[in-house]
Amino acid sequence: CGNLVNVTIPEKVKTIGTMAFYECDALSEIDIPDQVEEIGQNAFDENSSMLKISVSEGNINYASYKGVLYNKDRTELLFCPDGYNGTVIVHENAKKIEDQAFASCQNITEVILPEELTTIGDGAFKVCRKLVTINIPSSVKTIGEEAFCLCTNLPEIRIPGSVKEIGYGTFSQCESLIDVTLEKGVTTIEDFVFSYCDSLQSIVFPEGMNHIGVHAFYDCNHLSKAYFEGDAPEEVMDYAFYNCADDFTIYYRKEKK
Repeated sequence: CGNLVNVTIPEKVKTIGTMAFYECDALSEIDIPDQVEEIGQNAFDENSSMLKISVSEGNINYASYKGVLYNKDRTELLFCPDGYNGTVIVHENAKKIEDQAFASCQNITEVILPEELTTIGDGAFKVCRKLVTINIPSSVKTIGEEAFCLCTNLPEIRIPGSVKEIGYGTFSQCESLIDVTLEKGVTTIEDFVFSYCDSLQSIVFPEGMNHIGVHAFYDCNHLSKAYFEGDAPEEVMDYAFYNCADDFTIYYRKEKK
């Protein structure tokens, strides 16, 4: 449906199937009528021109806010259209960003998250190549696997202490990432989390860090300094710092006298 420009979904439609409008590149917006009860996986994916999703006020299952799709009470952000550009303001009710909700939204530059957010799903912001600003609130407890993978223009990130574990590949291939803040409370960095972060030069691990996974900092070519504010982790897995800078050095704090 690459040439589909406009579509009107009949009022009696209850289900929009999996991949129903997949790769409809010319479709710029879509309206969800009252009776829709279910929207299948990837229903609107790979639509680079889609800027807006609207939902009828009478729909009891879904809602929209500033062109983005949510569940009815807007506690879960379900999908942001691929063509959305600039700043995204997530609704204040949102507690969860679903898996791949912003994946491949390559024109968003900033995302403003609410203070009540608790969960960022797997691949939620994967391949958001122009994303440069996002602040993770201290309410967040879970950041899913590959959540920010391939955000190639993201320069800095702060992980609050409420996030105990950073999942597999979360910031892999964020090649502009130079400033990472890990707050006290973060204890686990899983496999490949910061792999291929070419701009990262140093990292400070908070007190209580106990696990650094396989290839966690693999191929961070400019990473030359790692500082531990507490004791050495119980587990540093194979190749955790493989192929970092030639002068890569680990530092521990001096014991207080």
